[in-house]
Amino acid sequence: MSKKNQTPKASAEPVGWPLIQSFQTELNRMFDRFNATPLGADHKVMPLLDIAETEDAGEITAEMPGVKPEDLDVSIADETLILKGQKSDTREDRGKDWHHVERSFGIFRRHYR
Repeated sequence: MSKKNQTPKASAEPVGWPLIQSFQTELNRMFDRFNATPLGADHKVMPLLDIAETEDAGEITAEMPGVKPEDLDVSIADETLILKGQKSDTREDRGKDWHHVERSFGIFRRHYR
């Protein structure tokens, strides 16, 4: 019999719910890598995190220069830390024609599970 006429056999691996769960996990990881920001949010504004553990507790330190406490919302939902906030543009000289600005301003939303 020629190999051209043989049809491939179906895999014996189960297909269904485990595959869907694996796909959902990968999608979640992808969005976490991109910080799941709303459209138009600047990734440069994202707070940087340091995460450590001691015998007694876990510690999370977030670096958020220029973010006012009233512009920050910290919450925990479904075992996920959520940091939402905004870094406002504080430049007072808006009448200038700016040629180069390296500081970032905007809205951020950061999740850590």
